[in-house]
Amino acid sequence: MITESSLDPQDFCHSRTDDAIAKILITGKDPECRRLRGALFHARARACGASVNNLQRVFGEREESVRTRPAWYFVRYSSKMGNLINLMHLPYTGMVLSFVIIGAAAAPRAHPDRLVATLVAYFLGLGIGAHSLDQLEPNGSHYVRSLNRRELAIIGSSALVGAVAVGVYYATTVTPSLLVFIFAGLFFAFAYALPTFVAGGLFRNNVCFAFAWGYLPYLTSYYVNSQSISPIVLLGGLPLALAAFVEIWLNRSARKARKQDLRLQLTRQLRAR
Repeated sequence: MITESSLDPQDFCHSRTDDAIAKILITGKDPECRRLRGALFHARARACGASVNNLQRVFGEREESVRTRPAWYFVRYSSKMGNLINLMHLPYTGMVLSFVIIGAAAAPRAHPDRLVATLVAYFLGLGIGAHSLDQLEPNGSHYVRSLNRRELAIIGSSALVGAVAVGVYYATTVTPSLLVFIFAGLFFAFAYALPTFVAGGLFRNNVCFAFAWGYLPYLTSYYVNSQSISPIVLLGGLPLALAAFVEIWLNRSARKARKQDLRLQLTRQLRAR
């Protein structure tokens, strides 16, 4: 059992231990991690002659720097435009847009204007709208720093309004049945991005992700170009849904594994002292 008294203060005067502390801070939600966090703060305070409150402030800043470590595709500046680019998660948005293109290509006849319109609608609705709303989640990954909650809400709602406007135009000029797809897309934009506020998180899971961002874009694009759906078309969207499912499953599994590995490394380091 590791306690405050069992930690050598001199062990906490090295930068490598600062890294360990920062690591435990990003995984410290269970009682054991909270206990270790308190012990580490007090040991560091004894070693450096600093107050615990000051250390909590300093390491809290380190925690945020580790928690918000940029993904490989993030731009390296923190302006509002940089934050907007980052929150769009361009590789994932690009995946969804590719499903739109596949849907149009599978139709008997692809209408260029309808394809472009569907791409614009999903770029606005998912790429900007849903991703902006996701940043409003109390327990979300708050890596956007230059845009406040009001700005995120305005950006997200404006993008969704634009996406719906595109859809409604084609619903009135092509077929009213498109309203079903518009409603489904809008529903998942809120239900998936805001699980705390919509349906208690019931739709924030891998299956719903696969349907909303894999299957539905393909089916919407096919329908707006053909105004018909056959059983073989429904089956044709399953590989895309599976691809989206695998993508989000691997993403979440990798994040979970990294957190578990960080916790294990720190525990071993502390027990070896």
